[in-house]
Amino acid sequence: DIELLSAALYASAATDHHADTVTLAERMLAIAPQDRDAIRARVFALRGLGQFMLALELAEQSANAFSSDELRNLIGDQLAALVRQGEQPTKNDVERLAAIDRAIAELDRRIAIWGAEGAGGTPEAHTARFNRILALEDRGRSDEVIAEYNTLRSEGIEVPPYALKAVADAYARHREPENARRIYELALAGNPKDFDARIGLFYAELESEDFDAAFTTIDAL
Repeated sequence: DIELLSAALYASAATDHHADTVTLAERMLAIAPQDRDAIRARVFALRGLGQFMLALELAEQSANAFSSDELRNLIGDQLAALVRQGEQPTKNDVERLAAIDRAIAELDRRIAIWGAEGAGGTPEAHTARFNRILALEDRGRSDEVIAEYNTLRSEGIEVPPYALKAVADAYARHREPENARRIYELALAGNPKDFDARIGLFYAELESEDFDAAFTTIDAL
């Protein structure tokens, strides 16, 4: 009964029972393959399950069922997942670095596409650039991290604390402790509980030979 399935799907999609929603959506699509509500419910439920790449693939196959904002949002989820994948432990550094390189390549591709489409100023495009900073720092490409940070600042774009921490790490890697310290402090102003940023601040204070501040930071921690 497609009406009953539709009602059940509508109710399930309003909950966090994502696996059940996927099952109902697929049962409905087996009967009505072009049903817009079922297509959308399956994609968003898959996103809720953390299956970002599959969600995006299915959404792009039925792009007319989604707004451009929704598609960009799904792409943003997939890009963030790629960056996180590059941060996960692997059997060896070759695999880890290859994963980071894949993330950077896809970020570059999507950012370029959005720029060409006039969507470079959207929140999703900004978030992609922030995630690119994380991936570049994971790859040890500190010069590019610092350059991108300065570009974002020149464009008047506010960089969030999680990306600021990566920028500060880049300055620390460059042996620029004063700049690193300044950026760590900005990151901590936005996220005071960031343990790694506070450890980074401690080392930047040490390298700046401000030992009183370093003692204060580490004692508090």
